[in-house]
Amino acid sequence: MSDEEEATCSVGGEEEEAATCSVGGEEEELEEPERPSAWTSGWDDESNDVEADPDPHATPEREILWACENGKQSVVEEILKEHPEAVGATDSDGYTPLHRAAYSDFPDIVKLLLSADASVTAKTVDGWTALHSACRWNHYDCAVILIEGGSDINAVTNSGQTPLHVAAVNPQAHQTLQLLLMNRMVKPLLTNSNGETAKDLAMRSGPYGYLFEATDPVLNVCEDQE
Repeated sequence: MSDEEEATCSVGGEEEEAATCSVGGEEEELEEPERPSAWTSGWDDESNDVEADPDPHATPEREILWACENGKQSVVEEILKEHPEAVGATDSDGYTPLHRAAYSDFPDIVKLLLSADASVTAKTVDGWTALHSACRWNHYDCAVILIEGGSDINAVTNSGQTPLHVAAVNPQAHQTLQLLLMNRMVKPLLTNSNGETAKDLAMRSGPYGYLFEATDPVLNVCEDQE
């Protein structure tokens, strides 16, 4: 995420949501849009902000993206009723309505979108699935729904980050880390493009590195890493 494969994060004050990580001397911005939260830290290949739509009500596709991000469930329901194809809308960064509902923590909208055949495999231009978005921000309920809806728990971004990797850098993601690590299909030894496992990130990012003790390859039947 230098030859020592060590990443450090700079975290702003409470009034700032943005943060950057220094990776091998290069700084990369947070990968998800700013959300209200008690912590800020991150890295990867996406920009920190989703550009605001100057006219979000211009088309059904633009409006459903806006509605999912802002928790307007009745608007989402109406759009899906009149324009069911809008469930597959994307913005310029590849975010779908499902991504936006997941990173904004609206589990009921996530359920609604899945019932309308939203794709759990859809990725942003940087390779993020909606499950990555939910796990990045410790949105446990959304993550549960997405996993039950068929999301790939081991999906990787363009830089090799799994949902477990992005949860591991959140020092408040106890619930989400447990959820992922208890899933028999998770592959905790997968490495990102810098050769780091999720445990490597968790050990230096917060207090929950010990949770990975349960992923001993001898005990985990799905540790057949590629």
